[in-house]
Amino acid sequence: MNWLFWKNKTENQSREKSVGFLKNIFSGNVFQDKRFQKQIPLIIVIILMMFFYIDNHYVCEKQLEEIARLEKQLIDREYQYLTISSLLIQASQQSKVYDKIKKNNLELSPLTAPAVEISE
Repeated sequence: MNWLFWKNKTENQSREKSVGFLKNIFSGNVFQDKRFQKQIPLIIVIILMMFFYIDNHYVCEKQLEEIARLEKQLIDREYQYLTISSLLIQASQQSKVYDKIKKNNLELSPLTAPAVEISE
């Protein structure tokens, strides 16, 4: 029977300690405890690391947004390049060039003889 009394007594003491600890936290007495004062540098380091982690997360988010914007801009430029390239190919066809020469009344005519290769 003593054993049950001892068990209840230790449980009550542990509850009182936990209630006392919470009471010390909420009242601010925990800051006067020597064990807590020894851990202040560690707590400061942990808090600084948390700030750096959060800041790094936001910087990464901004960089990902910038990458997405630049990728979209690159795709738009590729489409512009393809459009301009196809227009240039169409405009440089021999029949189109000949029509423009006639339209502007230039004294040019297409070659009637094939091109000659000069070799040494």
